Order: sequence, then structure tokens, then C-alpha cells
Amino acid sequence: KDCSSDNIGFCIMHMQGKPKTMQDKPNYQNVVEEVTSFLHAQAKILLQAWHPIEKICLDPGIGFGNTLTHNIQLLQSAEALKGEQSFPLLWGVSRKSMIGEICQKTNPDERLAGTLGVAGYAMKHDIDILRVHDIDAHADFFSVYSRLSQSVETMWRFGKIAWGYMFLIFGSDTLATRIARWLGKRHRVRMIGLAESIQSIDEVEIVA
Repeated sequence: KDCSSDNIGFCIMHMQGKPKTMQDKPNYQNVVEEVTSFLHAQAKILLQAWHPIEKICLDPGIGFGNTLTHNIQLLQSAEALKGEQSFPLLWGVSRKSMIGEICQKTNPDERLAGTLGVAGYAMKHDIDILRVHDIDAHADFFSVYSRLSQSVETMWRFGKIAWGYMFLIFGSDTLATRIARWLGKRHRVRMIGLAESIQSIDEVEIVA
């Protein structure tokens, strides 16, 4: 059936091979370019049929004919996959084997923490849709992440406003900048220390 005029959404997914054999030695010359080319070609067909772009989402098919390296490269290439037209992007990574490989969890039921790691990365990179198993856990994760992100954004905006007022009061860009740096120095050091701690923990988890 031709559904292009029914005002419904389309999800275009990439898969190399067939379900029974797709994980038998997946091979690409350039996985990002090949997957992107396929998805955009299919989306172009819908666009030419006057289907609205907001009703189209692209799914790179994580785990569907890909090695761990392929999956990581695709997840790191959201901007390329969205393309110049900024197609909505869908990720389906929840509990998948790539999480098990990275976290060394053979039981899919033990992959929630790793899946939430992907969710955080997805939110940071403006992924539009996530397919997940653990809805409540993700809802809580995004609630906290969003609240903290809003706080950081508010602080950043306040900092710029405060810098502007100091410039007006002191009449010197150099003096205002020095004061702003002095006021923010302690806070920045704490953030750098936290970032270094997270990086160290992440390295330990990967090596373990």
C-alpha cells in the first residue's frame, strides 16, 4: 500500500544482509558513508512523494549487520547521518550485544547501566528518538539530566550577563575579564577535577 498520503510516520532502517546471516562477518569499506547513503536515498523517495520530512526518521540499524566497531562509528556520526536536511534520527541500542561487549555483560537483563550511558550520549548529541526496554529508568535519567542541564545553561547565561554588567561598571574589558576569571576560578577547577575523575573511571570500566 502507498502510505505516503496517509499522514503517518516512516522509519527507514539499514541492515546488511538478512537476519539469519547479518552478523556473519559484516564488511564495509566505510560504514558511515554506506549507511548514510542508503538511508538518504530511501528518504529522498519519500520526499519526492511530498512526504513531510518531520514524518521521516532514520535508523542506522545498530547491531543489524555490524561489528562493535561499526556500531560505535555509527553512533559517533549522528551529524553525518542526519545530513544537511537534519532528518530525525532514531537509535535502538537498548540491551544490545554491543553494550554487553563493552561492559562484559552476557545477560541482556544486566545491561541497563550501559544502555543509560548510550541514552546520555544520545541526549547530548540531540538524537530524536530512542527505542528502549526500561522506560521508567530512562524517564528518571532524562528528568535528572534535563534539570541539571538547565541549571548549567542558566548559570552560563547569568555569567555572561554578569560579565556585561562588570564591563559597564568598570569600563574596562581587561579588568572585567580578570574579575570574572577570579570569581569563576574555584568553580572551574572543581568541574575539571570531576571531569578527570569520570574519565579515569571510564577507562577502568573499559579495561576491566
